[in-house]
Amino acid sequence: MGRHLRLTDLSGPFLGSEAVGVGVLTRTQLRGPALRRLYQDVYVPAGLPYTHELRCEAAALVVHGDAVITGRSAATLGGVVLAGAKDPVADLDAVLRAGLVDRMQLRRMLAVRHDRGIVAARRAATVRAALARH
Repeated sequence: MGRHLRLTDLSGPFLGSEAVGVGVLTRTQLRGPALRRLYQDVYVPAGLPYTHELRCEAAALVVHGDAVITGRSAATLGGVVLAGAKDPVADLDAVLRAGLVDRMQLRRMLAVRHDRGIVAARRAATVRAALARH
């Protein structure tokens, strides 16, 4: 927490304790209608749309330094625009295009895993590989 909070930092997720600590906001303002609490000590302006990206940015402020954010959340924080919940294959395409996943490592991982959802993941990787060849 070595950064200095400026008034402009209140446009996205921020730590309430920092804002109060540097005198930008009061505890009463944190509880007021202009702000919304997303997680313990994490606030955003009340008017911001509640999106997965916003939740990821907020969570990144409070996770332990050794924590790892994975899956769709990691891709979102990496700047990958993901598809909607019912769009086929598209998340895999976006993550591969962004270079966040190596194709060979993906194939090796899919070959040895047997957990829930792996059949769908294998199918998506097969479809993606077929599309890439054309």
